Amino acid sequence: DDIKQLANAAKADLSRLGVHSSYLEEPDDPLIVEAILTYVRAKFSMDDNYDRHMASYKMLQADINTSGKYKQEKADS
Repeated sequence: DDIKQLANAAKADLSRLGVHSSYLEEPDDPLIVEAILTYVRAKFSMDDNYDRHMASYKMLQADINTSGKYKQEKADS
């Protein structure tokens, strides 16, 4: 339950950045999945690794945020 809650918090954070909900409902985009996993890792490692994981998450956020791809509905593959 804790991991699911943290994954949902990561999705909410990405949504706040303007990521379209189609990327967050059933994430399969590698960059989105990695961002969610990194967020969860950061929140679970409240030790020496926290800062490193959060820095990685912030870099992924920046990559996602600067790509116009994630602001629009996901195209069917």
